[in-house]
Amino acid sequence: MNSHDLEQPVPSSKSQHNALGFNSGFNADDFYAGLDRIFAHALGSTQALPYLEEALAGAINSHDEFAELTVISEFLGFDRSHGRHDHAQKLAERALELRNSLGLINTEQGTIILINVATAYRQAGIYDKARQFYELAAKEAEHTLSNTDRQKAALYNNYSMLFSETGDLPSAHDQLIRALELMQLSSPDASKDGDVATTLTNIGLLELQMDDVLQAVDHTRQALDIYTNNPDLQSSAHYTSALAGYAQALFVSGNLSQALDYFEQALGLIKKFYGESSGYYETTAENVQLVRETIASQQSGSQTNGQAEQAAQDQQAQESSISATQRPDTHSRNIQNPKLSGLELSRAYWDEYADQLFSGELATLRSRAAIGLVGHGSECYGFDDDLSHDHDFGPRFCIWLTEEDFATYGKKLQERYTSLPFEFMGYSRSVSSPRGSGRDGVLSIDSFFESITGLSHAPEQAGEEHLWLNLDESTLCAATNGSVFADPFGAFSSRRQGFKNMPDDIRLYLISQRLGMISQTGQYNYARMAARKDSAAMLLCISEFAMNVSSLIFLLNNPVSVGYAPYYKWRFAALRKLSTRMGARLADLCPLLEELTMNPLNDHAQTIMNDICERIVSELNVQKLSDQTFDFLEWHRPYVESHIDSTSPLLHSI
Repeated sequence: MNSHDLEQPVPSSKSQHNALGFNSGFNADDFYAGLDRIFAHALGSTQALPYLEEALAGAINSHDEFAELTVISEFLGFDRSHGRHDHAQKLAERALELRNSLGLINTEQGTIILINVATAYRQAGIYDKARQFYELAAKEAEHTLSNTDRQKAALYNNYSMLFSETGDLPSAHDQLIRALELMQLSSPDASKDGDVATTLTNIGLLELQMDDVLQAVDHTRQALDIYTNNPDLQSSAHYTSALAGYAQALFVSGNLSQALDYFEQALGLIKKFYGESSGYYETTAENVQLVRETIASQQSGSQTNGQAEQAAQDQQAQESSISATQRPDTHSRNIQNPKLSGLELSRAYWDEYADQLFSGELATLRSRAAIGLVGHGSECYGFDDDLSHDHDFGPRFCIWLTEEDFATYGKKLQERYTSLPFEFMGYSRSVSSPRGSGRDGVLSIDSFFESITGLSHAPEQAGEEHLWLNLDESTLCAATNGSVFADPFGAFSSRRQGFKNMPDDIRLYLISQRLGMISQTGQYNYARMAARKDSAAMLLCISEFAMNVSSLIFLLNNPVSVGYAPYYKWRFAALRKLSTRMGARLADLCPLLEELTMNPLNDHAQTIMNDICERIVSELNVQKLSDQTFDFLEWHRPYVESHIDSTSPLLHSI
């Protein structure tokens, strides 16, 4: 669960349609009633899209701009929930045109349009435009929406998500606090308000990412108190989320017995509300098992592989900022070599010299520059250790500029960066390897991504399948790893998010490919090579099997949520980290793969591979990618590929 799993709804124009003054050519009530009937009868997957398309075409043909805007407002919500981001962007542009032509600037309805448009851009990963329209909406909302209007609170909740997705956790936290204040103002009784509880849980989960564990425990506890003190609210699905959120905070704080208690309470309710076959139940059940194993391992005096490390890492998520109260004191130059990760060192170095870099004539550039550490290097993956310090390591960070700013200011800013001290907090920049150049300093956004992926922009979600298939997972991992410390303009984060957003059709195709290779190497060729007593070929089968299984685990967990599988050197380190993450799918395969690769010619190797394949089949069934129970993974491929919507022949191998 991340800090915004409990998303507040985006404001809808539905509650505003009477005030918009629709003319007699369009009946808003009839339009909404028809849409409500579709969803009430669970026909949304087949009838909602043609209904909206027909309504929009009718509004356009009748030249009724109010009607057109009404349909667009609902269509944007549909597009967001179905990942139709390209279409949503076109609708967003038209909504802005209609907002102007209908004279809705600085009106309540016009502000709601801005919120919807900003959210469409955010979910499409176009962060610079999303920020532009959230800022405009917030400015207008000060006089168009009252502080007791829940739509104003929803604005700040969604604005918070933008900051969270671009790595600015402190700003994300500020916006959520503002949303909470507005919800409390608008509530008849905040102590009985489920929406207030949801926001408190979101704040607590965000604070876990910021290392503010005490505050996280406090806020998630406050959220749970609202449900505990109001039994009539406990029939809401959000009650289970509040239980799980508090349990997660307790787990990170080290209060394992209470964490287990609340996770088990959540699990019981999820079973009642959703059933044991739901993904929500599966995830929470795995969390319960993880806590139980952690308790057992502590009681035995030693934690199982990676859990102690992950308990600490969960308090500082991969892209978390170091909280202001816990960051290293960068002014204390007498501190010699404190234990810092490369990302922590990089962040501290930026905090120390940010003002110096962007002073004077470059002061205004700071609002358009992105700062962070992404790309090649063990610290970008979060796996650096003492051995990493002998090359391409030390106080450093990247400054990413647009092409225009790079051409105008790049040389001057690089001179300032080069002049910064080579030693900081006891760390010195180590010798650069031949491949280490271009990993830090001032870079254009285009050239940075081109240097890693060969492309300045991510391929389109549809129509460029060949470009997605040319990008290895390890390449995509290098383009999206690390951390972004600041990106007020959002241009870099938007570009980076584009590479994170692997189209689901591509993901499904890769899952099919991995199933084929796992089956070929582990279920067929290994035994044949063993019969031929070809040990070298058996080793290669195991290697291919392990690489494909580890890739499949990342794909089934969805790279949009967990990132991509890195290249071979860090593949197992990343898999261990993923496998100890709460809610991870197929988390139990990592130790089996490690045992297999350490004993590839063992008599039990085939048994281990068979066990792994059986668990993969179960996961395919849980995720409803295949409803078959064949042991042989190759036979599941047609069922997986049947979920691919694209008609491109590149994505249909069978």
